[in-house]
Amino acid sequence: WFAWEHGFDTGSDPDGNPIILTRSAERAAQASAEGKACMLIPDPPVEAVPTAQRAAFINSVDYNHDGSGFLATFFHEGAVFEIGANKQAVRKIEGLKNPHGGKANSADLMATSTGTGEIVIQKIDRQIRYHFDGLEGKPPELDDLEWIQNSALASADSSLIIAIDSNRTSFVLFDTEQECYDRIPYNPDWAVQDLAVIQEDSEELLKAARRMLS
Repeated sequence: WFAWEHGFDTGSDPDGNPIILTRSAERAAQASAEGKACMLIPDPPVEAVPTAQRAAFINSVDYNHDGSGFLATFFHEGAVFEIGANKQAVRKIEGLKNPHGGKANSADLMATSTGTGEIVIQKIDRQIRYHFDGLEGKPPELDDLEWIQNSALASADSSLIIAIDSNRTSFVLFDTEQECYDRIPYNPDWAVQDLAVIQEDSEELLKAARRMLS
């Protein structure tokens, strides 16, 4: 499934001008005939396209809870889409900036609006946003800039969310029901990109994680 072939084919060149992305020589010729800039990528799986020039930059994919399709997080679109059996992309969460980690939690959907420093919960009838801009621990020179890299529920039925706060170099744990939080600093030399919640009895996974961090 290529975003370019399902309505997301316009990226940006290094100067910020629109450019058509395609793996079709016919589409490239058509774009050129129309006077549009075009990047022909005949073999996408092996040909790298700079992140800034991509049209969608899908940085995570997960199953929807009801098996109806996949939830894909579109970094440049600022949205989470569901891709169903018909291969069409339907917008499920919008209004995000540089999002990561779109996922399902029962009937709710969840994503991290990284650039605005928010965790977004999409319910059937409303959207709930949890902001990080009031937390202590951020260097003053960052001013109002926020960067929550990703987040995850502590368990499927939990109200506890764990987030990676890159600007405060901390894991932030907060309970949406109890309305309380804690901040666990990590090494400022680390660049933590993602997290996974594993069961306590997954001893081999825990041992492997400890070896990686030692």
